[in-house]
Formats: sequence, C-alpha cells, structure tokens
Amino acid sequence: MNDPLLLMAYAADSIEKTTTVIELKPSYSALIELALVISLLFSFQKLAVIYSFVIALASCLFWVVVSYLGIVFAAVYIPVGQYIIVIFSTLFSALIVRKLSEDKALTGVVNNIQQKMMGRFFPQTFIEQASPWDPIIQLISQQLDLEKSIFLARKEDDHRIVEIRAINCELDNIQEMRRDYKRSPYSDALKALGIVKISRPFFKNVLNTEIEFMVPLVYAGDVRGFWALSVIPNETFDRHAFEKNVNKFAAQVAELLFHYHIYKTTQAKNQNLLNRLVSFKLHEPIDQQVKRSLNDMEQKLTTLELVFNHTRCATVLFNLFGQVVQTNAALEHFAKQHQLTIFEMTALDLLCHSCALDSEVAKGKLRYVTLNKADIHLPAVLNNQHYVLNIKAIHTDGSQTASGEPFQVSGILFEFLDTFENEPQLDDGFDETLSEQ
Repeated sequence: MNDPLLLMAYAADSIEKTTTVIELKPSYSALIELALVISLLFSFQKLAVIYSFVIALASCLFWVVVSYLGIVFAAVYIPVGQYIIVIFSTLFSALIVRKLSEDKALTGVVNNIQQKMMGRFFPQTFIEQASPWDPIIQLISQQLDLEKSIFLARKEDDHRIVEIRAINCELDNIQEMRRDYKRSPYSDALKALGIVKISRPFFKNVLNTEIEFMVPLVYAGDVRGFWALSVIPNETFDRHAFEKNVNKFAAQVAELLFHYHIYKTTQAKNQNLLNRLVSFKLHEPIDQQVKRSLNDMEQKLTTLELVFNHTRCATVLFNLFGQVVQTNAALEHFAKQHQLTIFEMTALDLLCHSCALDSEVAKGKLRYVTLNKADIHLPAVLNNQHYVLNIKAIHTDGSQTASGEPFQVSGILFEFLDTFENEPQLDDGFDETLSEQ
C-alpha cells in the first residue's frame, strides 16, 4: 500500500472501529454485581434447591441476552462472564451455608432426643449388645428352672462347636468330648429339629433322677449353636409341656443369634475403610442419625401406647379444650357397651352424661382439677351399672424444661372403675407352669 491517503484512511477506519464498542464502567459493573448478590441471596434462602438452580440459569440467560443487545444497539460491552461467575458463586455459597445450618439444627435435634431418651424406659437394643449371650442367659435364668444348662456356638465356616456360657454349672462340667455337630448327640437334635433326650451322659456328676436334653439353635436353616440342659423332674412334671416350652425358647434364641450375626457382619463390612471410601460413607450422614433417633422415639411411643392400651380400666385422655386425645381398648369396649359416641363428646359432655351433673357444676369440677392439678373421684351410673369416675390432671413435672407451650402436654384423664367388678383370681396355671419348667 503506497498511497498515503489510503494509508491514512485505513488507519482512521481502524481507530474508529476499535472505539466503537465501549466497556461498561467498573463502578457500574460493581453495583450490578452487588445488587445481584443481594437479590439472589434473598431468593435462594426462600426457594427450594431445584428452584434456586432454575433462578440461577434464568439469570445467566438474561444477562447473556442483555449483553448481546447492549453490543448490538448501544455499543456497550457488559462483562457477562463476571456476572455468571457471581451468580453461581452466590448459589453454591447459599447452598453450603444452608447445608451447614440444617446439619447444625439436626444435630441439635438429635442431641436433644438422645438426652431425653437417656435413662428412660427405652432399653439398648439387642443387636447393640457387646455379646448376645449375656441377655440370653439372663432371659433363660428368669424364665426356666433348669438344673444345668450350657450353650455351645458353631464356629463360622466350620462344623465344629465351642462352649460359650453355662448356667448353674461350669463349662468344664461337660463330660462329652465331641465338638462336631455332625456327630451324636448334636446330629440327633438336628435330625429332630427340636429338643431330644440324650442317653449318653453329657454333664459330669449327673444324678440318677436327672434327665439330660439337647436342643439345636437353628434359624432359617443356619445352625447357630446348641443348648444342652438337664432337669430333675418332680411329681407334677409334664415332660411334653416342658419340651414344648424349651423348643419355643430355643427358636427365639436362634432367631436372636441369627440377626445378631447378620448385623455384626454387615457392620464389619461397613466399617472397612476401603468399603466406606468407595461407598462415600466415611462419615455417617446427619439424616441417618436423625432417622435412628426417630426410630428410638417411635419405639418408645409404641411401647407407651401398648401399656396404655392394656390397662384394665376404661381410660380416655382429653386435652384442655375437652377434645379426645387418646383412648384405650377398655374404653372403646366401654363406649360400645353404653352407646357412647366418645369421639363426638367433650370432657364436659362425658362428665355430665355419666355423673348426671349440671353443666355449671361439671364446669366447676373440671376447673378445680385443671387449676389445682388435683384428682377427684365421682360416682357414675350408666345403664344401671355403677362406676367410680377418677378425674386427674396430666401436667409436666418440675424436672422437665419449659418448652414455651404450657398446654402442649397437659390434659385431663378420665378413668372409669367398675365398683362391682371382682378382683381377678390368681392364674390357675401358675403351679402348672412351674411344673412345666
């Protein structure tokens, strides 16, 4: 290019083209980014995770379109890449903070549940015991009256067994030298799939009147061990009933041992570092802790409901508004017997109907029970049947912390006691049960 005029025209054109599109001022860009952060943080806290991602993607698309229109129509370059980085950085920061806050809140809930459950009726589950045999020995000792008793467990992946626990004797009191369950007397018990009487002495120092038995501990086809026992019968001894009881206990013990073995095997695999690393279980998630705590509370609640449902007197619990909260089986039978629509009645209605009281008098008695946290006993007559109605206030004691909701656990309990109901006789099968053992 030798023409100076063309050269100058080319230079002028180049200068004009480079200055056609101007960049947005950094101060304006900073203000836009600050507004984005504030608005998005507000939105992400209010919306669910999926909607937060939708908002973030929509914002990115919006700024891409605005940037294109700014270049085409206003010759202004908007740093859309910075805005996209700001949007997703805000999103991930909000998600991380939300996750940490939820974990902290759930951890607090779990700790509160564990503290409330600690020392209460709910026991440690069987599979969490250090050894399955200790509670089994305690169960057998309380329920069966045996002369001697020894439990033997099968070695894993082997047909040999080893003695584990003894009751009323020592482990070295075993005279039988065989420890192979494919041989007698263990094989005889396996063939019978239940208790068998053994003729060859298993224990040392056996009395002439002492009878020895062998029971297999088998569940789902898995041999968990054997139970050797002996008993000295008396005049009322019923061998058939005794063997039936022992078979029931053996089946329960075998099932407990089976589930304990499965649990411990699974736990050992989960505790393996490599398995946990591959399955992303190096740390127990907080939701698993919450589920376990809720299961504990559910089992506790189920136990209390069973206890309440099995009380003999007809019982109904009302809240402070007079509405039915819970009834037991005896109350449902009571209501059916006297044609009471209990769930459509308030505490005041039931009190007036059963005790033939004026409404104002009944209100005064309920007020006295509620305000003074007192118990009162009133005569009640329904269909010419006489009862004693015990009314008591259900309230929190001083050991419980205030929850800010004083009416949450308070209520009024009605108990109908039959004055003509005979006391139950002692179980006629008591002596028979002892003889069975």
